Amino acid sequence: MRTTFLEWKQRLSRSAAAVAMAVVPGVAAAHVDYAVLFSGGWDADNNASRYYDQTLRMWNILTGTLGFNPTNIYVLFADGTYTGQDQCIGYAQNPDGTWSCNAHKDSDWSTVVAANTSVLMGTPGKLHDVLGFLDTAMTTDDSFYFWSFDHGAIDPNRTDPNDVKLVGWGGNIEDDQLALWVEPFDVKAEIYAFAQCYSGGMVDDLDLAANPNRFAAWAASGCEPSLGYGWADAWASGIEAGYRMSRDIGRYAADNDIYGPFGAACQANPANCESPGYDGANIHIVTNEIPEPAALHLAALGLATLEGIRRRGVGAGLPQLRTLH
Repeated sequence: MRTTFLEWKQRLSRSAAAVAMAVVPGVAAAHVDYAVLFSGGWDADNNASRYYDQTLRMWNILTGTLGFNPTNIYVLFADGTYTGQDQCIGYAQNPDGTWSCNAHKDSDWSTVVAANTSVLMGTPGKLHDVLGFLDTAMTTDDSFYFWSFDHGAIDPNRTDPNDVKLVGWGGNIEDDQLALWVEPFDVKAEIYAFAQCYSGGMVDDLDLAANPNRFAAWAASGCEPSLGYGWADAWASGIEAGYRMSRDIGRYAADNDIYGPFGAACQANPANCESPGYDGANIHIVTNEIPEPAALHLAALGLATLEGIRRRGVGAGLPQLRTLH
């Protein structure tokens, strides 16, 4: 606990220094990229190893490829740095055709922690705390990147097809709740990348039309699961391939998602399809410059509005567990 406390003190001190520099005549305020990587996983049985693999990969991309300061990245994953098996690495099929986890391991964040990135539990409460802290730390010259990949959830009795949940460790975050937590942000630009099931439903509450400095991309519509790590892999690969503008990365992810409309898995079996998309401002992921007006631009799949996303039921995908989709 002492290490975590000291890390947060350092961040508060840094924020105060940035504010002080901003008010000194003739001294330009420094632009800082902040990021939150979120993967709750629900519990050890449902926390698939692909969530850890892709979260660590995205951290490496931010710190290595894009040059983010590790100190300004927050990883919220499962049980954080607590000792204990929090990740499923093997499955067995049940008589009813469902799958259950039969092998676990503890997630290793030693390299990330050694680089001074805060690794915390992926609970709704921790996410609320981190976003609240960032609201006080970030300035109008800074930017915010949010990436999530684990389970998504829906209420089977919902009446709004975009009413979805982001699954945390032992609890869920409602889509409108996340939007409420980030609403106070007053920053240069915001990028949201949602790779979880039903992720398209997270976007409407972010109100991109009223926030011209926001961009969002998603793996699947609010009515369908995301399959495997298809979209998460494609989003990361787009950045690794050199794309830096948010719409270019979004287009690359939509075109290269193996479960997307143009992907091999979808082409081979229509049951293995998802509907990726993106919308909002065209933002440089590092400098966060917005070179053109942020007119709503849902460029994936040739759709015109968020409501136009193709709706479909739950399809076949990787092993589905008993407790979560």
